[in-house]
Amino acid sequence: MQKSELGLSNPIDMVYHIQPWMTVSLLPLAIIMEEIAASEYGFRFTDTNDTLYMWGRVMFGAVLAFFMEVSEYLVVCYTSSLTFSIAGVAKEIMTLSLAVYVYNEHLSTINLMGLVLCIIGITFHVVLKAMHPPKPLQQPISLSPAEGYQKVPLLSDMDGEEQEIYSR
Repeated sequence: MQKSELGLSNPIDMVYHIQPWMTVSLLPLAIIMEEIAASEYGFRFTDTNDTLYMWGRVMFGAVLAFFMEVSEYLVVCYTSSLTFSIAGVAKEIMTLSLAVYVYNEHLSTINLMGLVLCIIGITFHVVLKAMHPPKPLQQPISLSPAEGYQKVPLLSDMDGEEQEIYSR
C-alpha cells in the first residue's frame, strides 16, 4: 500500500499482484477437495438445477470475497491498521453475540469478561479517535485512473499512531 510509485495505490492493482500467490497457495487444497467432491461421497449432481444452484452459491461467495478484499484495502488506506484490527474484533463480538442469540450458546464467566473487556476497549478507541481526530493527508488519495494515481505517503512521512507504534 505504501508503494504508490510502483502503481500499487489502487486496490484492484493489489488484487492483480496478490491473487496469483493466493491461488498458488490454495491450489493443493483445492485439488484435494476436488478429489473428494468428485467421489461417490461428493456432489455428483444429476439434476442441472442443483448444479446451477451450487455454482451460483460459489460465485456469490467469490464476489463477496473480492469486495471484502477491496474494502479491507480501502479501510487500511484511509484509516490505520489498528482501526482495521479493531473492526475485526468488533466482527468477532457480533459473531459471538449471534451465536448466543440464534443458537442459544452459553458463555462462561471468563468468556463473558473477555467480551466485556473487548467492548470497553473498542469504546475507548472510538472515543479517543473522536476526541483527537487524525490530521488530514496533504494530498488526497485518488483511485481514479482518469485523475492519475496520487502518491500515498509512506509510513515515515506520517505523524500518527502508526509511527508511534513502529518507533518503539
